[in-house]
Amino acid sequence: MNPQKDPFNHDGLMGLYTIFQRLENDTRNHAMQLARLEAQSAEGTKSLDTLNRLLRDGDGTRSVLTRLEVMEDNLKDTGEAARSLRTDIAALRSELAATRGEDTRGRLTIANSVVTGILSIIAALLTALVARLVLKPIP
Repeated sequence: MNPQKDPFNHDGLMGLYTIFQRLENDTRNHAMQLARLEAQSAEGTKSLDTLNRLLRDGDGTRSVLTRLEVMEDNLKDTGEAARSLRTDIAALRSELAATRGEDTRGRLTIANSVVTGILSIIAALLTALVARLVLKPIP
C-alpha cells in the first residue's frame, strides 16, 4: 500500500497519539497542582478563621479588639488628664506670680514698719539726750 493513499497514516496517528499523551500528562500535572492549591487554600482559610477568632473572641483572655478598645479609652483618659494638668499648672503659675507680688509688697510693708520703728526709737533717744543736756536736773 502506498503511504499517501493509506487512510490511516501511521506517522500522523503516532503524532496525534503523542499529542494526546502529552495532553493527558499535562492534565494530570495540572490536576495535582490544583489539588495542592485547594489544600493550601483550605489551610489558609483555616488559619484566617483562627486568627479572626483570636482577634474577635480571644483565646480565654480578653480579645485583641477589646484590648484595643481599653487602650483607646485609656489614651483618651490620659489626654484629658494631661489637659487638666496643664490647666492646673497654669493656675498655679499665675497664683505663684500673684503670691510673689504680694510677698514683695508684704516684705516692703514689714521693712517700712521696722525702719519707722527704729527711727522712732532713735528719735526718742535723741530727744531724751537733748533734754538731759539742755535741761539740767533740778536738785
